Amino acid sequence: MKYSIIIPHKNSSKLLERLIKSIPNNNDIQIIVIDDNSKDEEKVILKKINANYNNLELYNNEGIGAGAARNTGLKYAKGKWVLFADADDFFTKAILDILLKYYDYNDTDIIYFRINSCYSDSLKPAYRDEHINNLFIRFSKRKDENFLRCCYLTPWGKIFNRNFINSHKFKFEEIVAGNDMMFSVKTGVKANKIIIDETIIYTVTVSSGSLTTTLSKEKFKSRFDATIRVNNFLKENHLSKYQISVLYFIAKSRQFGYNFLFYIIKECIRNKSNLFIGMKKLLYIKKVLQDRENSSYIKRE
Repeated sequence: MKYSIIIPHKNSSKLLERLIKSIPNNNDIQIIVIDDNSKDEEKVILKKINANYNNLELYNNEGIGAGAARNTGLKYAKGKWVLFADADDFFTKAILDILLKYYDYNDTDIIYFRINSCYSDSLKPAYRDEHINNLFIRFSKRKDENFLRCCYLTPWGKIFNRNFINSHKFKFEEIVAGNDMMFSVKTGVKANKIIIDETIIYTVTVSSGSLTTTLSKEKFKSRFDATIRVNNFLKENHLSKYQISVLYFIAKSRQFGYNFLFYIIKECIRNKSNLFIGMKKLLYIKKVLQDRENSSYIKRE
């Protein structure tokens, strides 16, 4: 098996089929779908989808989140290379040429790619690609790989050498939000050789609907705690300047009460978080909040 593509899924079978159709129909590509305890009617549709694709494997999880689902997928992965995708996203037409191009690369741990984004229902251009594509711009200007190694905080948009993942026993955190952050940073920092390819291979979608009404304290805290752990890891590896800004969490935590705001501030102080990182984003805070809330609380988790 050449490639394994791991897909967590929960109650989005129609979008999942769109994703699967964007994957080249090839028996050298293992498609692994981990269903995270979907509704019964969704499970019926999943079985029908599974029957239509010879290279699709369907497994069930007990509703414990995308991190656990991805870890389950890694257990069943057989490909030399591993990709991750979310069920409501899809690959671009460039993916076939990319998979053919890189299969025989044997000394590379991770290949990083650009992405684009669109609104899921209309397919009109959206904003979710801006952060990652800005990392490529920073790399081009400064020739500093660490912008991608440390700040590309998602597993999709990359191709991983499976032996590299297995040899280091990398796992996703099994938490309600932010499960992919530590995996993304640890793999980036620990990778020996990486390739940075400017090809756009993946489209991340933005879900329509209200943002703020879905913001939960549990998920907010989970992502904040994951951010603190990532920043501590970066400091331990002498990469402090690539830490994630905590200003968003300070700004938004007050809506859960002043006691929670004090918890956030106390943890930032206790972990010696650099409050000046990301300060310039305050100039366009509304856009930052929209991006963070949609990606963290509606779409991904």
